[in-house]
Amino acid sequence: MAKEPAAMRAWPYRLFLAGPVLAVLLGSIPARAAENPSEFVAAFLDEAFGLFRAEAITVEERRAALLDLFATKMDIQGMARFMTMDQLTKANPERQQRFEGLLAGYLVDAFYTKIAEGASASVDIAMSSWSSIPDKPAVDSIIRKMDSRPEPITWRLRPVDGSYKVVDVMSEGISLATTYRAAFGAVMLSGGLERLEELLAARQ
Repeated sequence: MAKEPAAMRAWPYRLFLAGPVLAVLLGSIPARAAENPSEFVAAFLDEAFGLFRAEAITVEERRAALLDLFATKMDIQGMARFMTMDQLTKANPERQQRFEGLLAGYLVDAFYTKIAEGASASVDIAMSSWSSIPDKPAVDSIIRKMDSRPEPITWRLRPVDGSYKVVDVMSEGISLATTYRAAFGAVMLSGGLERLEELLAARQ
């Protein structure tokens, strides 16, 4: 089994420490195309944390729902290509699709516990100062968990079909996509894309 780089283990602990979202400070966001980036992030988090507040759901059902949420609301295709330094583009379509599934599952596994731990906290949401380019909006969230200092997290988005997708998440100035790109690159240096696929599959 491939050993997981320390950077890949550490990053999730900077993220998803929150719980019920104050959806733009007022209730839940209906299931529809988001009107603005802040609504999109609020709805995304509210759905993720809601899975851990629901009682009539099994671990398997919760994980499957979280996987679907990540696959739908995150730009897994773009993230996969960036994190593999475009090595994935050289693979055939079936392998690309398989890798994207492995990456989505890996991210679910990496953040599962932290999402669960934050199910009773709250988060404030506002447009980010990073949003200087219209087609690359960003949203700031401030995690407010009892007995912990507030934690700022910035969500980088991409407009897609009237809504958005998450392309990166930044905690304390550290980018998830860039961190995983470096960690994945180290793995591929010693074993190529095949070894990276083995590592991601081993976590699921």
